[in-house]
Amino acid sequence: MPGPGVGDVNLNGLKVLDGGMGTMLMERGLPPGTPSCLWVLDHPDAVADVHRGYADAGAMALTTNTFGANRWQLALHGREGELAEVNRLAVEIARTAAPGLPILGDIGPSGEVLAPTGELEPEELAAGVRSQAEALASAGVDGFLVETFSDPAEAAATVAELVPFRRPILATFTFQKAGDRLVTAWGTEVAAACRAVIAAGAHAVGANCGTDLTLEDYSRLALLFCGVAPERVIVLQPNAGPPDPTGGHRLDANLFAAWARSLPEGILVGGCCGTTPQHIRAMSEVRSR
Repeated sequence: MPGPGVGDVNLNGLKVLDGGMGTMLMERGLPPGTPSCLWVLDHPDAVADVHRGYADAGAMALTTNTFGANRWQLALHGREGELAEVNRLAVEIARTAAPGLPILGDIGPSGEVLAPTGELEPEELAAGVRSQAEALASAGVDGFLVETFSDPAEAAATVAELVPFRRPILATFTFQKAGDRLVTAWGTEVAAACRAVIAAGAHAVGANCGTDLTLEDYSRLALLFCGVAPERVIVLQPNAGPPDPTGGHRLDANLFAAWARSLPEGILVGGCCGTTPQHIRAMSEVRSR
């Protein structure tokens, strides 16, 4: 299992990650449709405040505000030329907000569809991932979180580009319900998704987000992942419930604490959309004992 020999993060020593960033920034005025990563340039104090909240709540590692800070998503807003600066500043802000905590560089999907189904060629994907990873690595991240993927081929290709940086790689998919099954939006079963990123070099695997998933569904995912990859750290970062008609998420921190308490020992927990420092504190209190 990755320890000091792979970067400086011992994944076995982590028990609680941080929670949602985008939804926390929305509470601070982030306009709908604006990439949250751009706030490292425009509102760095707000980003730092979120990081500090999670650190104070007991998160044992922080995730950079760089989901979507890739060439494709930035190009949609005419900001592709700021890729290196956005990623560098995101690491600096997280590091300054919580000195001493490991920092994971957040890398999300391209937003494109890989060929031959789509138009994104593998070589273009590889180059795009490298450009973001190089910026994050140069700024000093301790590891990478590859998150919210649906296409196992894109996730595996992304992980493979990160292996040469010799840092721990955590890879998580977003799942949805398909009858009594849990699959990605591409229809991929948990086992196949898990094996794809492990084969590419991921050190930890798991799930995050999932708009129609309950905490009970995440408990089921825990068992499925443990069955497929018992030798890997499993990462689970649920939303605070499905979004309500106003776009909010309503599961409170006590429910997250009870859920975290019920999980098998060794699973790394955190939160995604709608989770707050209160959710992380509640889970930290039961997972860090």
